[in-house]
Amino acid sequence: STQSTWGEPCVALSVSRDEDTGQTNFHPFQVSRQCVTIHKEGTLSPNPTDPHLVHSERELEAVTEEKEPTGKLHVVRDATHDVDTALFTLPLPIVLCDSSVVRSRFSRLNRPDHQPTLQADVKNYLQGKSSEPFHQAINDFHLLVFLTSLGLLSDKDIPTICEAVQRKSDQPLADIKRRLQVAVQGPQASAPTRSTPATAPPSQPQARLKMEDVRSVMSICHCAEEEAMSALSAADGNVQTAVEFLIG
Repeated sequence: STQSTWGEPCVALSVSRDEDTGQTNFHPFQVSRQCVTIHKEGTLSPNPTDPHLVHSERELEAVTEEKEPTGKLHVVRDATHDVDTALFTLPLPIVLCDSSVVRSRFSRLNRPDHQPTLQADVKNYLQGKSSEPFHQAINDFHLLVFLTSLGLLSDKDIPTICEAVQRKSDQPLADIKRRLQVAVQGPQASAPTRSTPATAPPSQPQARLKMEDVRSVMSICHCAEEEAMSALSAADGNVQTAVEFLIG
């Protein structure tokens, strides 16, 4: 349970799409405090045969209400090792609000009816925010997710960005800003031929490459697959370094 690890504010969100109507459904929920307490004991695990049940190593008492034919409700107590997940979950309401910290104006992700987000969208977005302090321009949820998926931001960058937003300071973001500016500028007309990066060791064995990394480099640098693979091999599979090889 994320609540037992990270605390009470954690919320799980189930997202599904109705194929008949095309509508996206969101269902946030938490587990009960009782469930968190039992989980911390290390005695809970998924039921191996039924995903709707949670297995407990120690015996628990499940309390439910049943309706009699007369309509009267009565309490039923059962000793069991397998508990229905519905007894542990608490549905939460969704409340719309405007955040003064995190914005969401960049191209939305995971929208089946939208065009795929491209590297050019990052360039256009940041150019449109050029008059704002960088810590304000970068604090967009979908932008951060997209930049992370491209390998332009790492897990270590996110705490730095959060700190800069809280402090309202661009100083901690100097390196991140430089990297993003290099990435979104694209190949320069005066840049040398990119078929083989100049800094690539001539006899270095080719690294084991991931195709998603190859596609990321191709999207950022607008280059051919062969060029992207060559740069990634020289960068030992690091997307950020490969981009700097090609457009630096």
